[in-house]
Amino acid sequence: YMSQALNQPIEVTAETVILDARPPFEFAMYHHPQAVNVQWKDFTDSSGPYPGLLRADLDLQTRRLATLGVGPSTPILVVGQGGKGSGEEGRLAWTLFY
Repeated sequence: YMSQALNQPIEVTAETVILDARPPFEFAMYHHPQAVNVQWKDFTDSSGPYPGLLRADLDLQTRRLATLGVGPSTPILVVGQGGKGSGEEGRLAWTLFY
């Protein structure tokens, strides 16, 4: 859920996990020091009859997020390319919300 109104400044604290959904090359060129490069496709099944569906093993997904410092109450900021991208940050945010 969104706990902050969109018209307020975003506050990044030491507890905030910044997930950068941009392609790895762009992330490598420049990124916020706290940011971690994460792709929404990392959480999906690329094989099978319906590629792109979220992986069924939620324990594995939970452990993966925990290694990034993400827990149920962790403040998260997802960044991406905005209008220049293909909505990767939105898909990643949706995946985390789901």
